[in-house]
Amino acid sequence: MFGLFKKKKTGIPVTDFVTISAAAKLNNLLNLWKTNPQAIFICWFEESYNDMGSFFSQNGADTGAILMSREVSSHQLNGKTVLFAEHYPVKAKEEELYEKLNLQAVTVWSALEEPLFKAFGGERIIELMKKLGMDKNEPIQHPMISNAITNAQQKIEKKIVTESSARSQKEWIEKNYAG
Repeated sequence: MFGLFKKKKTGIPVTDFVTISAAAKLNNLLNLWKTNPQAIFICWFEESYNDMGSFFSQNGADTGAILMSREVSSHQLNGKTVLFAEHYPVKAKEEELYEKLNLQAVTVWSALEEPLFKAFGGERIIELMKKLGMDKNEPIQHPMISNAITNAQQKIEKKIVTESSARSQKEWIEKNYAG
């Protein structure tokens, strides 16, 4: 009756791992690849793709394990561990790709230095983590973090009228989100 008793769509479960710095995130991703060469890393932005490719190449890792989100297809992922190397600022666009790729669960790696976090007080979290004595290379993971990221993405999504494409997360935030 008017959708009153419909089950609420919950979406694909996302696990977030967040490091303080981009360098720590790249080191963690490289270590993941070393322990699981079947891992595939998906980037949303060209700048991230190029940075990760350079880092992997300098460290003797397979750059073929890094894919751009717009070029990836589900057949490339068969039998692979799929990891996203960053969030897209708009949750709906992420979910659209997750569904297109038939993913059952998603793991995303981010850094508090990234523009998405800077738009929502990432610097304060960095200071808190340092005061608590956290190792700069240690990722944090908790459902509260994933919920906070989702809330930030939804805030951004509400303010977008027309989305402009960008080469980096920073450029995307500058072009599309006035905060």
